[in-house]
Amino acid sequence: MTLSSVGTVLGLAAAIVAVGGGVFAAYRGLAAWYGRTVGSRHRLSNRLNQLAAGVSLRWVEDRLGSPAFVREFRPQGTAGKLGMRELVYRDKHAWVQVLVDEHEAVVRFSITVTDPRFRFQISDLTLGHLTAKLGGTSFSGVRSQLEQQGRNLRIAAHNFEYAEAYWFGNPGNYQWYVVSHNDAGAGNFDFTVGGRGQSWFQDGFLKSEDIDHPEFDFHGEEAARFRAKTTINTLTVLGPWGFDTQAGEPVSMSLAEPRGPDSNQVRALVPDARERRLRHRRIRHWHRQLLRDTKRQEKQAALKAANDANEHHNSGLPGTADEP
Repeated sequence: MTLSSVGTVLGLAAAIVAVGGGVFAAYRGLAAWYGRTVGSRHRLSNRLNQLAAGVSLRWVEDRLGSPAFVREFRPQGTAGKLGMRELVYRDKHAWVQVLVDEHEAVVRFSITVTDPRFRFQISDLTLGHLTAKLGGTSFSGVRSQLEQQGRNLRIAAHNFEYAEAYWFGNPGNYQWYVVSHNDAGAGNFDFTVGGRGQSWFQDGFLKSEDIDHPEFDFHGEEAARFRAKTTINTLTVLGPWGFDTQAGEPVSMSLAEPRGPDSNQVRALVPDARERRLRHRRIRHWHRQLLRDTKRQEKQAALKAANDANEHHNSGLPGTADEP
């Protein structure tokens, strides 16, 4: 073999090594990207689908790690302590809120999606009775064979939520399933319903207070528009059992609230860069919505003032007053 042939072979071998090294580097980079994005969301979906009412706290923490927040939980309407605790777990794609009893068994859990790209399908956790993706599906897009059996709308000065409850009896394992929009999660919330005067409503299973609530037609055009524009980002599953208060009343309904983490509590945890961007985007959306509502109210007030002035002017024209 001549020197030129040896040089050619060595050059070819070097080229192959270089190409192979580039391919390996590209593979490692692609694998790392997949692990941070699609793979991370896929792994979280698998872990979330292993949650269930009745499992032990150890089972939950083996899948979600240590909780970020822990505090005592006392359901509304209960006179005594039931020994329950609320634990909130943090993943970069979602919050998970768990209620456990004195035996550290899960009584209820909520999943709140915070990553708009994490479209978590709730079909498995609802035993196939509800088909929707948290963070992607609107309330009007939920597929179910049965109608809702409870609703809750709340738009306050700083917090807001909308929820719908479903019950499927024995086929649903006697569990309540509540889909909602939690203000600590991702997705759109249509504030126009509050701008039109309806900012608080409860009925059915989600009526937590024994007082009269304002009327609201959930089959009307305004409700249809609101449900179509508001994103579901939270699923709450209540176990098939309840506790008795000192008055002898079950507190299953009280366990239905709050659904997911309290945004005033969890915002104390410093967000990462992506969450900060999402938070700033949400704040800008609120400001734009507030500006639109203010302009609409000013326009309505100006129109009313013009109409009143016109009526006052017309009332003074000759011939408009009643003849004696």
